[in-house]
Amino acid sequence: MWSRILPFAASMAFIGVSYFLPADAGAMLWLYPIKTVVVLGLLVYFWSSYQEWQRPIFTDAKDVGLGIAWVCGECVVGQARLVLSHARRSDRVRPF
Repeated sequence: MWSRILPFAASMAFIGVSYFLPADAGAMLWLYPIKTVVVLGLLVYFWSSYQEWQRPIFTDAKDVGLGIAWVCGECVVGQARLVLSHARRSDRVRPF
Protein backbone atom coordinates (compact mmCIF):
# COMPACT_ATOMS: atom_id res chain seq x y z
CA MET A 1 0.00 0.00 0.00
CA TRP A 2 2.80 2.46 0.88
CA SER A 3 4.41 1.74 -2.47
CA ARG A 4 1.50 3.54 -4.13
CA ILE A 5 0.95 6.26 -1.55
CA LEU A 6 4.50 7.58 -1.08
CA PRO A 7 5.30 8.51 -4.73
CA PHE A 8 1.94 10.27 -5.04
CA ALA A 9 2.37 12.03 -1.69
CA ALA A 10 5.86 13.19 -2.69
CA SER A 11 4.51 14.62 -5.91
CA MET A 12 1.71 16.43 -4.06
CA ALA A 13 4.20 17.73 -1.47
CA PHE A 14 6.28 19.34 -4.22
CA ILE A 15 3.17 20.98 -5.62
CA GLY A 16 2.41 22.32 -2.14
CA VAL A 17 5.96 23.62 -1.75
CA SER A 18 5.70 25.46 -5.07
CA TYR A 19 2.79 27.53 -3.73
CA PHE A 20 4.93 28.84 -0.87
CA LEU A 21 7.79 29.98 -3.11
CA PRO A 22 7.66 33.56 -4.41
CA ALA A 23 6.64 33.93 -8.06
CA ASP A 24 10.06 35.35 -8.96
CA ALA A 25 12.10 32.67 -7.18
CA GLY A 26 14.84 31.05 -9.22
CA ALA A 27 14.33 27.95 -7.09
CA MET A 28 11.13 27.25 -9.03
CA LEU A 29 13.29 26.36 -12.03
CA TRP A 30 14.96 23.59 -10.03
CA LEU A 31 11.84 22.29 -8.31
CA TYR A 32 10.48 20.33 -11.30
CA PRO A 33 13.67 18.31 -12.00
CA ILE A 34 14.11 17.61 -8.27
CA LYS A 35 10.50 16.43 -8.04
CA THR A 36 11.03 14.19 -11.06
CA VAL A 37 14.14 12.59 -9.53
CA VAL A 38 12.49 12.08 -6.12
CA VAL A 39 9.30 10.53 -7.49
CA LEU A 40 11.20 8.40 -9.98
CA GLY A 41 13.51 7.27 -7.17
CA LEU A 42 10.52 6.20 -5.08
CA LEU A 43 9.03 4.34 -8.03
CA VAL A 44 12.31 2.52 -8.64
CA TYR A 45 12.64 1.73 -4.92
CA PHE A 46 9.16 0.17 -4.83
CA TRP A 47 9.51 -1.43 -8.29
CA SER A 48 9.32 -5.01 -7.01
CA SER A 49 5.99 -4.42 -5.27
CA TYR A 50 4.20 -3.34 -8.46
CA GLN A 51 2.74 -6.52 -9.95
CA GLU A 52 1.97 -4.83 -13.27
CA TRP A 53 5.66 -3.98 -13.71
CA GLN A 54 6.95 -7.53 -13.34
CA ARG A 55 7.06 -8.13 -17.09
CA PRO A 56 10.11 -6.75 -18.94
CA ILE A 57 9.44 -3.23 -20.18
CA PHE A 58 12.46 -2.86 -22.46
CA THR A 59 13.27 -5.66 -24.84
CA ASP A 60 16.24 -4.18 -26.69
CA ALA A 61 18.55 -1.17 -26.84
CA LYS A 62 16.14 0.76 -29.07
CA ASP A 63 13.46 0.58 -26.38
CA VAL A 64 15.92 1.77 -23.72
CA GLY A 65 16.92 4.71 -25.94
CA LEU A 66 13.29 5.64 -26.55
CA GLY A 67 12.56 5.46 -22.83
CA ILE A 68 15.47 7.73 -21.97
CA ALA A 69 14.51 10.16 -24.75
CA TRP A 70 10.93 10.27 -23.45
CA VAL A 71 12.02 11.05 -19.87
CA CYS A 72 14.42 13.76 -21.08
CA GLY A 73 11.68 15.22 -23.28
CA GLU A 74 9.32 15.35 -20.31
CA CYS A 75 11.92 17.24 -18.29
CA VAL A 76 12.51 19.74 -21.10
CA VAL A 77 8.78 20.31 -21.63
CA GLY A 78 8.24 20.76 -17.89
CA GLN A 79 11.05 23.29 -17.67
CA ALA A 80 9.75 25.18 -20.71
CA ARG A 81 6.25 25.38 -19.22
CA LEU A 82 7.68 26.68 -15.95
CA VAL A 83 9.81 29.33 -17.65
CA LEU A 84 6.92 30.47 -19.86
CA SER A 85 4.44 30.65 -16.99
CA HIS A 86 6.98 32.57 -14.90
CA ALA A 87 7.53 35.04 -17.76
CA ARG A 88 3.78 35.57 -18.16
CA ARG A 89 3.35 36.27 -14.43
CA SER A 90 6.24 38.75 -14.21
CA ASP A 91 5.26 40.66 -17.39
CA ARG A 92 1.86 41.66 -16.05
CA VAL A 93 1.33 45.31 -15.38
CA ARG A 94 0.34 45.75 -11.78
CA PRO A 95 -1.97 48.60 -10.80
CA PHE A 96 -0.74 51.13 -8.26
